[in-house]
Amino acid sequence: VIYAETAAEAEKLASCVDLRRLQMAQGLNTPIPTLAEAQAQRYSERELDYIRSQRPRAVIGDPRLVRQRLLQLRGQYDADELMVLTITGDYASRLRSYELLAREFELR
Repeated sequence: VIYAETAAEAEKLASCVDLRRLQMAQGLNTPIPTLAEAQAQRYSERELDYIRSQRPRAVIGDPRLVRQRLLQLRGQYDADELMVLTITGDYASRLRSYELLAREFELR
């Protein structure tokens, strides 16, 4: 889950995990790219196709979209609980994503 105040901000943060997944597919074992590294990356059309193919694995967006999608997943799998992992290029944005998620679902 990559959760931000706006969908545009969430998409920007997701560029880090997009690049990391591509690197993993290319056999590169590197740390999560920073936002600056991810935004500086230029992709071929083939690489963009791969990135797009991986996007369904993630829930990325603003409060309305993330809540809706997580509740949909819970119902689809009749889940008692959901565990989320946020991968971004820095600790502060990961923490903020978790804070927003906790607030949205009224968690302490």
